Amino acid sequence: MILTEREKDVLKLLYLSEKQIGEKLYIAPTTVRSHKKQIYQKLYVHNSTQAIIAALKKRIITIEDIEWNF
Repeated sequence: MILTEREKDVLKLLYLSEKQIGEKLYIAPTTVRSHKKQIYQKLYVHNSTQAIIAALKKRIITIEDIEWNF
């Protein structure tokens, strides 16, 4: 299971809304939604929290990769 670079970019921002992710990555919210769907399918999860946890466990991303800008 391999995530594209853009899917990884979205994954690192999943704590934000689709609109906020789109603004940060200069893509439409519908594109963000499409990437999220692909991420969930590839990681066999159903939501953002599960996706982040699965990606951390599989070492796809590290905790330092996540942009915690609240």
